[in-house]
Amino acid sequence: PRAPWETTPGGFDHADQLVSLAAEIGGFTIGVAAFPDGHPASSGDFQRDIEVLLEKEKRGATFATTQFFFEVEKWKKLVDKLSAKGSALTIIPGILPVTNVKQLNRMAELSGTPIPAHISDSFSKVEDNPDDVRKLGVEIATQLCQELLDAGAPGLHFYTMNTSSATREIYSQIKDVR
Repeated sequence: PRAPWETTPGGFDHADQLVSLAAEIGGFTIGVAAFPDGHPASSGDFQRDIEVLLEKEKRGATFATTQFFFEVEKWKKLVDKLSAKGSALTIIPGILPVTNVKQLNRMAELSGTPIPAHISDSFSKVEDNPDDVRKLGVEIATQLCQELLDAGAPGLHFYTMNTSSATREIYSQIKDVR
């Protein structure tokens, strides 16, 4: 379960306020978060998520890194919706190479990221064997990375969760294809 948002006295209520401050200070590039499956607090209002990203761009953000997700169509939809509104925001997809099923389920719960049934079912068949979980996680992430790069992704961001070996394996597989 999520804790409700509590405003800090003298603090910011929304990330766009932080973007404005960063732009005012200047001297660096500003990146923000994007949510292909929708922001957990937006209650499924994807159009509102687009408007929030456009506001962050207006205030000085030049790129966004997404929350992890599993369906390339979600990233394409996000990019296409922003582009249709005239956005030049670069959207870098976030990839989670799954190496631990319990960790995946907890992160999905906290972030509101849905796990497609075919992926959840595949992991449930191997969840008691860490080597098979890691192998399947690398396989799924490698396929997603290849599809994203083929779809025009400007790069990839990996959530390594303090274990980079799966990411290095994915990288070696996709670099050989490119």
